Amino acid sequence: MSLLRVEGVGVRFGGLAALKDVSLQVKKGEIVALIGPNGAGKTTLFNVVNGFTRPSSGRVLFKDEDVTGFKPHLLARRGLARTFQVVRPLARLTVLDNVVAAAFLRAQDKGHAERLARESLHFTGLYEERFQLAMGLPLGKRKRLEIARAMATQAELLLLDESFAGLNPSELDDSIGIIRRMSAMGLTIVIIEHHMKVIMAISDRVVVLNHGEKLAEGTPGEIGRDRKVIEAYLGEARHA
Repeated sequence: MSLLRVEGVGVRFGGLAALKDVSLQVKKGEIVALIGPNGAGKTTLFNVVNGFTRPSSGRVLFKDEDVTGFKPHLLARRGLARTFQVVRPLARLTVLDNVVAAAFLRAQDKGHAERLARESLHFTGLYEERFQLAMGLPLGKRKRLEIARAMATQAELLLLDESFAGLNPSELDDSIGIIRRMSAMGLTIVIIEHHMKVIMAISDRVVVLNHGEKLAEGTPGEIGRDRKVIEAYLGEARHA
């Protein structure tokens, strides 16, 4: 079953075509990596999927419902959550209160929101920091806080925008473990990532964008051997 379908999506900003006829499907339970050079259109595609940007053409379907142009909070209530490349927690609230605030999106009451928040913090390894102000967390833990907030909304599909950027090797391994456990729980994940170790370790499929168009799609092994992908990342001379 396809949980998410993007069909012929195009985005234009004046005379600039940021996305051109991009289509993809994400099946329930998959981990799909979205990769490509800087400026390829990856974040723009995320913005279309979770409602920050209305496409100039095409449509987005989530659980077989046409949700093109729905506002982000409406999509979140339907089970589609998103993290961001630039991490911006509610800095003067505690770690726990940050996650409780997210859980209120679908929680039935305060007690339910707090239970969801504590479960998410246990899952992401942040429970010991629950009473610490979010502004005091180092980058790696702030990125995990973003994931905990998304999980607390009871999401079925998570869009993770460079959740591994800037992490040290130990933090990277911890975060890979978190993503694998999320997948084992049945969550569906689409992740924008540049780190090839992450892509090879966790992805079921990889979709490659370049200049706003889908360049390739396949397993991590297939993508790693694709001449077009190598050229897009490294250039013809490096490939030769």
